[in-house]
Amino acid sequence: MKRLFASVVIISTAGIFSGCSGATEKAITTDLEKTSTDSASTKNSTANQIGEYGSRPMPLDSSTAPDALDLPEVHPSKETTKEFSEELKKDEAQLAIEASKTQEILAKAIYKCPDPGPFKLVSAKSLEKGAEPDECWQARGDQGESGGTITVSTFGSGPKTFNYWAHQDAESAGIGLLMFERLVEIDPWTGAMNPRLAKSIQLSDDKKTYTITLRKGLKWSDGHPLTADDVEFTFGTIIKRGYGNSSVRDTLSVYGQYPQVKKIDNLTVQFVTQKPFAPFIGMLANAPVAPKHVLEAVTKRPMNEFNTFWDVNCDPKTMVVSGPFKLLRYLPAQRVELERNNQYGMVDRKGTRLPYLNKFVIAIVPDQNTQILKFYGEELDFLDIKT
Repeated sequence: MKRLFASVVIISTAGIFSGCSGATEKAITTDLEKTSTDSASTKNSTANQIGEYGSRPMPLDSSTAPDALDLPEVHPSKETTKEFSEELKKDEAQLAIEASKTQEILAKAIYKCPDPGPFKLVSAKSLEKGAEPDECWQARGDQGESGGTITVSTFGSGPKTFNYWAHQDAESAGIGLLMFERLVEIDPWTGAMNPRLAKSIQLSDDKKTYTITLRKGLKWSDGHPLTADDVEFTFGTIIKRGYGNSSVRDTLSVYGQYPQVKKIDNLTVQFVTQKPFAPFIGMLANAPVAPKHVLEAVTKRPMNEFNTFWDVNCDPKTMVVSGPFKLLRYLPAQRVELERNNQYGMVDRKGTRLPYLNKFVIAIVPDQNTQILKFYGEELDFLDIKT
């Protein structure tokens, strides 16, 4: 597998540049040494003042203050002011040049990665023998090959839970979205909302009723059908009653009132808001759909037990997911190993079930230096260095 490297862009007060020449490195080193010397001198001066006055506040009376505090007024000469102005103009010109180069790079990237257009809904052979074809979204990317493992990395100590609806941290949320699908998600090219588990979304004339139709043939990783019952349970029980991370309930509320959630038939569900609210459909992307046949029993126990269900010590075999990957193994503070979900409802242009990868591994690293070392040691397949 080809390893990927995202290069760093260094920003300095003199402009934006990638890399350093030998002369630039030397200049930077000289400046650092000078700064270090100045800092040491300042520390010595401060130490002398502390030694003279101890822990008591320094006197404010000018007649008793040390001579070192009698600073002379500084009036820069016209030549100094002119020189500074010219340097500032040079810096601004350099910044403008580098900004123009950045725009050219972005323009080329947009040219090479044009908007691929909307997803296509296609019929795919059902994994269940004798069943009707499944409705699947067709991937928009290039044709690939099945198999292989990709290893990426994340900073920190690792996820705190595998229960997406109880997460309080970004790591748990990110991993959760690899395992659980949402009704809709944002299109990275257009910013519009694309259906995911949903096949279609219809808005009533009064702009308050959202009718969402699910795709046929959706299944959980254990083969159980994914239906409107799961959607109603997720938004009408887990989120509405405040199980797990109750902040999601606030994001779905419109003018302080939570929407009505109603199952119409096995593949159709309606959300009704008290008032028209255009961003509401995007708010549905804040929570994936949960498996009712697994979590309903948990919601009938004391509420705090929901937070510990599917925690980091859970048996991966008990997890039931709808996303492209499912939990295989977790080694605390080392890595999270995910494996392919064969029931995932997306195909490529030839009808091959996705994802292509057999495994998705997330290495847990303490800092960026460790991350870089692991990349060069070929322990990571992708490295994203931020400024």
